[in-house]
Amino acid sequence: MGGALLYCIYANTSTSTKQLPDIPCYHSHLSSNCEINLIDVENGLSSLNNAKSAGPDGLPGTLLFNIRYAICFPLWLIFCRSLKDDIYPSSFKMSSVIPIFKSGDKSDLVLKSILPFVNTVLMDEQYGFRPQWSATLNLIAFNNFVLDVVEQGSLVGFTKAFDRVDHSHM
Repeated sequence: MGGALLYCIYANTSTSTKQLPDIPCYHSHLSSNCEINLIDVENGLSSLNNAKSAGPDGLPGTLLFNIRYAICFPLWLIFCRSLKDDIYPSSFKMSSVIPIFKSGDKSDLVLKSILPFVNTVLMDEQYGFRPQWSATLNLIAFNNFVLDVVEQGSLVGFTKAFDRVDHSHM
């Protein structure tokens, strides 16, 4: 069966998708009941027609598109084996995610990307340059802090921030 299939794929490199044998690789033990056939693999490779950038493997999409008929069957075998054995190589789990700027302010894209991480690192007392953390809220929090300290009978002292910097290093 494999030899005939191999011959069918490699016999004519101008074979269209409709001439590829539709032999499914089906595994019902997967929760998704995943099925992959040669046409799926060929369609995926054909979608790389204008993909000039390289993926994590360093291969440009146009190269994979140009050799799609030569690699369609071997890739299908690898995918089927991976599904059958429930082994997913780490190279299958890699991807390149490249944001493409379309309109608006480019800094918004960066902010939205890093803000969730930054918010987990910053203390709640950090109000500057954070959305919905206004100077007014900062003053209210500081006022409440001072009132609590005074009510406990303690003193609150203030120093200028730059008076505490060691200027000999500058």
